[in-house]
Amino acid sequence: MKIGFVSPYDFKKPGGVNSHINGLANELMNRGHSVKILGIASENFKLETRAEFINLGSSFSFASNGTVSNISLSPIVIWKMKKILDRLNFDVLHIHEPLVPLVSLGALLFSKSPVVATFHASSKKVLKYKFISMIFKSTIEEKIYKKIAVSQEAFRTASKYLSGKFDIIPNGIDYGHFADNNIEKLNFGEQKKNILFFGRNEPRKGIPILLKAFSILKARNNNYRLILLGPGTERINPREYIDEKFCDDVVCVGEVDYSLSPRYFLSSDCFCSPATGNESFGIVILEAMASSLPVVVSDISGYKELLIDGEMGVLFEKGNSKVLADKLKNIIDNSELSDKLVKKGKIYSKKFDWQNLVPEILGIYQAVR
Repeated sequence: MKIGFVSPYDFKKPGGVNSHINGLANELMNRGHSVKILGIASENFKLETRAEFINLGSSFSFASNGTVSNISLSPIVIWKMKKILDRLNFDVLHIHEPLVPLVSLGALLFSKSPVVATFHASSKKVLKYKFISMIFKSTIEEKIYKKIAVSQEAFRTASKYLSGKFDIIPNGIDYGHFADNNIEKLNFGEQKKNILFFGRNEPRKGIPILLKAFSILKARNNNYRLILLGPGTERINPREYIDEKFCDDVVCVGEVDYSLSPRYFLSSDCFCSPATGNESFGIVILEAMASSLPVVVSDISGYKELLIDGEMGVLFEKGNSKVLADKLKNIIDNSELSDKLVKKGKIYSKKFDWQNLVPEILGIYQAVR
């Protein structure tokens, strides 16, 4: 089958949507399908898949809902997209966030192939999408054959501006990439209990909440280290949030290549995501589980949907650093609880391996051809 993927977001800037596309493309190609990705990239980069990437141009940063999206508003993108879609005859065009301008929206307007659309976002602010959906109502109804939401939270957001049936198919992970325990561990110096954060340095990720919780932990016991991993974390100044005497045990790594990220998971004792909202899922939480880490995450809707508190992970009250410190200490210092969470998390996360999810997606592709 000839499959085209479309993403509106810059592939040079790491994010959940493009990670989803990379993983799904890899598994589809493993099964003998032809895959091309149509998107934008502001700089040269290494694609995390063997699929051909067709670059339509660069992006600009657009801040909204506590995050920064890197999209294109260049009319040239529309022209390039039309030319490409006229030339390539896909059996299915799989557009992610189809109403986001201009790459995804342009692909929807000019597609000559049946369209499958996947919705990822979690947001209470959907006015712009309501407006777009009203303008292009007939195109949406004619072109989109199947709609997928990656979670109930993503469905609740998308259903505010689009009617009709949605299939719920979650994000996937490359389980084997993170479950390999033979990877060489990193040496951060003196042996301490390592708490790992992995994500972008932006307001909705809640990094200050974690730093304050870390300060509380260090005041009780010095045997902890915090590792901040992900784009922009190298710019964090821990002194803005915690006592200077604890700052040496905050390691601000920055962005790392996907191939290296399992080393950080394997070198840690606990994973934490203190996000404050607008998270429809939690790919990195599943990656941490696959890496045999206990996880402590905020009780926002996207995370509560993903895991059961006390079963495959632990939830804490969003924004409450003291509660977070207590939860982290309880897990790190309680080996019996930690082992229980790790065991259940490993089993649970394997269900989200792309090998287990792709058959359902292929069934949708077959249905729309």
